[in-house]
Amino acid sequence: MPGGAAMDDRPQRKGLSGIKAALDQSASWAASLARSATDSIRKEYKFTFEDLSTTLVPIRPNLLACEFPRRNVMHWLALRLNRDHSGNYLVVNLSGQTYDTYELQGPVMDVVMTGHSPAPCVPPIDVLLRLCVSIHKWLGSSDAHVLAAHGADTREFGVGALGPVVLLFA
Repeated sequence: MPGGAAMDDRPQRKGLSGIKAALDQSASWAASLARSATDSIRKEYKFTFEDLSTTLVPIRPNLLACEFPRRNVMHWLALRLNRDHSGNYLVVNLSGQTYDTYELQGPVMDVVMTGHSPAPCVPPIDVLLRLCVSIHKWLGSSDAHVLAAHGADTREFGVGALGPVVLLFA
């Protein structure tokens, strides 16, 4: 009978190794799922608490594209710019709209735009030239100076009026 017991043990071992493989695969899947969830939570935490729910896209270290500072965004955008750059930033408003800037520590340059409403996209050539000179002077006056430019409040973060500025200074 000892030989018979060994025979019965083999299928059981095969069954156990299959279960072990399935458990290993399940554990691997669970670990992958946990990593994915952790990454999502980290990204959301960073966006909410570090980026203050605002979008600042670095084009270069001293050139940022940002979203339009509409009412529910302005406080957080100002807080982030003030925190990250103190008063060493120049906001270039390419939206053709004015807004309250009291929370911003850096200067704001409102640029006259032409084009079709609600999102004009091209400054007149003389305005574009003056804009280039002003930005060049601002950025050249200190290595700490940063330009933060935004276009119109389209609720979409697109290039629009940022195109000329990005092309000229990127």
